[in-house]
Amino acid sequence: MPLIEKNSDTWITNEMIEAYIQLHYEGCAHSVEVWDGDNLVGGIYGVIIGSIFSGESMFSRTRDGSKVAIAHLCSWMKK
Repeated sequence: MPLIEKNSDTWITNEMIEAYIQLHYEGCAHSVEVWDGDNLVGGIYGVIIGSIFSGESMFSRTRDGSKVAIAHLCSWMKK
């Protein structure tokens, strides 16, 4: 978790990480990542229960990186 280590002032605690790992094992936690080559430039993660996605957080390292993630998420959820 190098990004979390660099940013020690974060709300993403070890307990939160463990909870999301468990939710992932249960098939509920999902993320959408946006890559530009080898660089992670945007994304969103959250929980899906039934047909509802609840976004926990999103980020963008380039212009509109998180918007691209939302667009892909919406397209995927429509299927």
